[in-house]
Amino acid sequence: MAEKIKGLLVAGTMAAGFILATGTPAAAAYTCNDNEVCFYDGGDYTGTVLVAVHGGNGTLTKKGTGQVLDDFSGLTFSNGTNANDRVSSVINNTGWCIDIYPHSWYGSENGQTYWLPKDSRSNMPSSLHDQVSSSRFVWGLEGC
Repeated sequence: MAEKIKGLLVAGTMAAGFILATGTPAAAAYTCNDNEVCFYDGGDYTGTVLVAVHGGNGTLTKKGTGQVLDDFSGLTFSNGTNANDRVSSVINNTGWCIDIYPHSWYGSENGQTYWLPKDSRSNMPSSLHDQVSSSRFVWGLEGC
């Protein structure tokens, strides 16, 4: 009986060691699909994401909720974290350009607005890194 218990303990210890050694796979970053704008809290399109789509009348709206991206303080990333002043990188997989602003309701000061061309991606410049508070589509600019 003692040998049987000893064997079970060894097997259990080995299984626990294997689980600890291999761990769980890291969560992959969200792959931004066609017709989506993806705002990531990590640089180089990593971390948790806020996904937006065209909401009509030039607005960007949060996918699944319809919330307009005019005030990020009322928006959350996919993990539930508030998105205001936390965006580090953006993918724009739409056929339209977008403006990204440091203040809610498309507010800007000292020319801090960032323009992201259609079908492009970018890490936020230092003037807007972790300072994004609103975003919308841009109409009437060349190439948009």
